[in-house]
Amino acid sequence: MPDRIDNTCISYALEPAMSDELQDLIEHLERYRATTLQVLDLVGEGDLDWRPRQDQYKLGQHLLHIAQTEDHFSRGLFRGDWDSERIRFPERLPGIEALKKYFAEIREFTLGELRELDPKRLGKIIEIPNGPPEHSLRSWLWFILEHKLHHRGQIWAYLRAMGFTPPFYAIPLPLGERPDVRAREELGGF
Repeated sequence: MPDRIDNTCISYALEPAMSDELQDLIEHLERYRATTLQVLDLVGEGDLDWRPRQDQYKLGQHLLHIAQTEDHFSRGLFRGDWDSERIRFPERLPGIEALKKYFAEIREFTLGELRELDPKRLGKIIEIPNGPPEHSLRSWLWFILEHKLHHRGQIWAYLRAMGFTPPFYAIPLPLGERPDVRAREELGGF
């Protein structure tokens, strides 16, 4: 048993950023984007209007909201463009192909900015309109990913309620390939 407290996590937060951190963020964004896009290959146009109750987002609204949020935060964080209209839902939700195109456009923008970003800027405090103070660029960039994961969890629950087998949650595998489900079955989980 060590006679001191391990400050690994604390010291990591205080160290200067490494370029590997940006590569890690990009890898996570790309991997989770790929599995999110698989939803659009799984469902039909009519499925985008499904929701479990009237007071909850439609499936298509969740997907659009993920893209809109990345668009809003990426343009705000990198260009200072905090146009809140960017996150307003349109009167009519886009279809599957329009959603795929929007996801691709905003991802191209985000990746371009991340690839040009000096890792030393990750610790810079960024003030955003109507947002909590004292958060670094690093925190806001990871927020984009964490926000996506929050809504993806809801989307996966929707898909199950709709009778679909959701894509594997962490790695883009062929639709229907679910090693986690197979492992649960083999271990007596259901």
